[in-house]
Amino acid sequence: RVAKEIAEGTLGGDFDKALDEMLTWTEGDFEIKSRPLALDGDKKSADDLKGAKKILIVSQSLVVRKLIERAFKGLGYNVNTAENATQSESCIKKEFPDIIISEIKLADGSGLDFCKKVKADKDIPFIFLTDDSIKSEFEEALKSIGRAELTKTHEVSEIVKIVENMI
Repeated sequence: RVAKEIAEGTLGGDFDKALDEMLTWTEGDFEIKSRPLALDGDKKSADDLKGAKKILIVSQSLVVRKLIERAFKGLGYNVNTAENATQSESCIKKEFPDIIISEIKLADGSGLDFCKKVKADKDIPFIFLTDDSIKSEFEEALKSIGRAELTKTHEVSEIVKIVENMI
């Protein structure tokens, strides 16, 4: 409730910025309640995790990174996060991900440019976080890139479904 009020008031309706702002507070209390995400099947065992698929999440929003990270870790994926393309490059060098989930607009450049640079070395599937308002701008560009999808929302369950279909 408080985050929504902040977003509607001081942060121009941007819920992610409101939550990011709340994470910097040093006084007072707040609680972020996220619903656990579950797909059919049980949690994966330690043996299953050795061969777990690797996901890299790239978003300048700490809240977006944490929510998506938590969901995929709960499903048994190995997850790394980065806040921009530059940080992502070092993550990719350490441990090549099986899929990258990225914002279209990154703090240090275009998500499409980042995708093209990564795909020049290895054909890693990309999922871009977006909504219907900007989706049409990028659909044609993605057709030429290949193995890249756009979300319709930032809803974690939709992201999970797309990942499960791409891997």
